[in-house]
Formats: sequence, C-alpha cells, structure tokens
Amino acid sequence: MQRDLVEGGAFTLRMEVAGGKVYHVFGTYREVDFPRRLVYTWDLEEAEDWVGETLVTVAFRMTCSGESSGWWDWGGIGGATPSDAQ
Repeated sequence: MQRDLVEGGAFTLRMEVAGGKVYHVFGTYREVDFPRRLVYTWDLEEAEDWVGETLVTVAFRMTCSGESSGWWDWGGIGGATPSDAQ
C-alpha cells in the first residue's frame, strides 16, 4: 500500500481475495479530519470489474469507556444506518 494521508493525497493498494483474484485499488483523500472523519474515493484498475468511482465516508467517535467506535458509508451501499452516525 502506498498513501499520502492528506486532503488531495492519493493511495494505491493491492488486494487479493478468496480464489486468488488480485485487484489494484486507487483513490484520493477528499477530507482528513483526524480523529473524527475520513472521506476518500475508491476505484479499481481492473476494467472487467469496474463500477466507477465510489465515495467512502468513515466517521469515528469515542465511547464513554474511551474506546473508538465508527460507522461508514460506501456510496449508498454502506454498512451504517443514519442512527449510527449520531
């Protein structure tokens, strides 16, 4: 993985999934608000699996116990509900 974790910075990574298929992922950091929020784009180089650029939002919050908790939204396919974002 290569990354430049600043707004406007880029990242690339190599991801191998079950069955041995390899994906090359790239994106740009749109918002870096440490330690609260990270927004970045996510896209694949492999044309046969290309779905277009996706915008990913990850938000973090501290719990009463001092542990970190988070939610994410992946271009409307995310793993969070609006109530999780409070």
